Amino acid sequence: MPSLPKGKKKKWIASSKIKNKKSNNSTTINADFYNSRAWRNLRKFHIQQFPFCKWCKEEGKLTIEKLIVDHIIEINDGGDMLNQDNLQTLCLPHHNQKTQWNKAKRLKK
Repeated sequence: MPSLPKGKKKKWIASSKIKNKKSNNSTTINADFYNSRAWRNLRKFHIQQFPFCKWCKEEGKLTIEKLIVDHIIEINDGGDMLNQDNLQTLCLPHHNQKTQWNKAKRLKK
């Protein structure tokens, strides 16, 4: 069976290193958090409990693809990291929309 040459990093192994060159310390902390076992277990449990996008469900649709467990109050805004009351399931488009709204709010302050 062929094997990878020694010293080559396997592409499928997750890394907590930030690829962009931002020096924002909170970005590194968030990356480490989202790669943690505690977050992965909580995310899995939350999706089992709430398997549909919350916003789509309010619109009368049931979206089960590309789900993201989103912090209602973002970590950067002081939201609890592992509190299930601060989590909601959103599809990717709704998550991106909410994130843009929060970024705009932060810029206005």
